[in-house]
Amino acid sequence: ISTGVRRRSTRNQLLLPILLATFLTSQCHAVVKCDASVGGGTCPDNNTCCPLFDDDGVQVKDSSSCLPPNKHIAAGPGVCCGRSVNSNAWEEPVMTGCPVGYRCAATIAKYGNVEEYCQRVRDTDTRLDAIELAEGMTKGIEARVTGRIKDRKLLRGYDLTEETDNNELQSSYEEGICSNATDAVHPNTFPRYSLCTLPPAAFENVHGFPLKDGDDWELAYYSNMGSITTVVKADVRFVFISIHGSSRNADDYLCAAHSASRLQARYPPESVLVVAPRFLAPEDGPLDGFRPSRGQGALPLRWNETSPIPHTWRYGADSIQGGTSSYAALDGLLEHFALDPGGLYP
Repeated sequence: ISTGVRRRSTRNQLLLPILLATFLTSQCHAVVKCDASVGGGTCPDNNTCCPLFDDDGVQVKDSSSCLPPNKHIAAGPGVCCGRSVNSNAWEEPVMTGCPVGYRCAATIAKYGNVEEYCQRVRDTDTRLDAIELAEGMTKGIEARVTGRIKDRKLLRGYDLTEETDNNELQSSYEEGICSNATDAVHPNTFPRYSLCTLPPAAFENVHGFPLKDGDDWELAYYSNMGSITTVVKADVRFVFISIHGSSRNADDYLCAAHSASRLQARYPPESVLVVAPRFLAPEDGPLDGFRPSRGQGALPLRWNETSPIPHTWRYGADSIQGGTSSYAALDGLLEHFALDPGGLYP
């Protein structure tokens, strides 16, 4: 749901677009420190830590890019594909990856354009070695192969361990076949994931959003810019609110929304605020890193996860403490940006 909300300013009228994205794919996750070999950054739990490279192809220290899991495909770590040969609209390098059961692949398309995608591996061979385009391609498909994949059989395309020309490879890519009934869930190819990179504080700090004056309960949320209630953010021009699914992994959704926001070409990345509310349940246990809006004292709202129906927050139920409907909580969040009573978004 995308809506433009017009609000008044003392000088003029401003339009603060708000994008509300609800993802119904289905535990709250902890934060993990990535190994130094992949940058030593921070990612949500169960993500695959991938290295981050700058414009010159040099690995960035003390920072990593995060590849989220996709349980609808399979459980397990994904594969890092490295830096895309294409930059985004803001000339930023884009890190890419593929989920478990796929490998990184690329095709030279018409006019020399490079099409990067994830390519499914046969069920009988699930090793996840990466193929990356070599720097400075001159002709044909030159690839750097990591690991042993010469005996791998693919459902679509040529194995790049063998020499082939552009026309043959492009033809095989366009004429891929369906092998079995799992192709509907596990397509042969699809675009690579664009990975996200955020500072550790974005995952470690869970902020509190006040919904009622003087209340001791607040809505938990993640943000790519820290607190949304205490700091003036004069540069913000677009707000992206990303709502998690039944797994309640709001940190993953913050990461995915942040990555998606950098693929658009209208609003500069530094002007896009990403917020991911966290509709907690008692099963999630203690919430480390919670930062109430009014300092110490307030606790995060929680909703019943099992009664009278599963995932009650999805249907507007009242919170266990505080008696706040999840719908009212989301309305309050939207009104905060649309009406801007505190003048934080001039």
